[in-house]
Amino acid sequence: MSQNLDPQGDSYLKEILEDPQTRYGSAMDHILEGCQIISRDFHYLYVNDTVAKQGKTKKDKLIGRTMMECYPGIEKTPLFKKIKDCILNKNVQLFENEFTFPDKSLGWFELRIEPLPEGCIILSMDITERKKAEKQKEALIQATSEKLPKEIEEISAKLQFVFKDKSLKMPQRKAIEEAQSLSQEIDKQVKELNKSLKSA
Repeated sequence: MSQNLDPQGDSYLKEILEDPQTRYGSAMDHILEGCQIISRDFHYLYVNDTVAKQGKTKKDKLIGRTMMECYPGIEKTPLFKKIKDCILNKNVQLFENEFTFPDKSLGWFELRIEPLPEGCIILSMDITERKKAEKQKEALIQATSEKLPKEIEEISAKLQFVFKDKSLKMPQRKAIEEAQSLSQEIDKQVKELNKSLKSA
């Protein structure tokens, strides 16, 4: 049973749900950001097309139902705590949130939650692809940091071993010195690349 935070009761909720499009305007259905309005007892009063798409569902599966009914377990998440804080204490919230869908897939959203007389409005932008790109970049940096320096070190060690061979003639020694110099230059460029990737 959900906690009832709505002092105006079920009749007020019913009044809003009778014609949500008239109350909030159909223009919000087609904006790029997701837009949802949550009542003080956590019912979906309004959702636009973008929210339905972001939530991998349909609008009529959300409107009139509670968040807990639509997404079991959401009341245990930091997201729900922020929504509740906004409704109760009128605190604006701006943050990035990782959301686990019922099918266990993950999505990332940039959220802005603001108080309304009815409860709160949540504006959301899907940043899942950006987060995936960031993780791929981090993995590349990690792989580069771990693999290339080790390989360069191994090459340098082999070159040093060959260079100590007294039977080598001068042209051979010169070629090895140039190879060592190139190895050092590659190592330097790898470090600079890692630095630039981290700051990007």
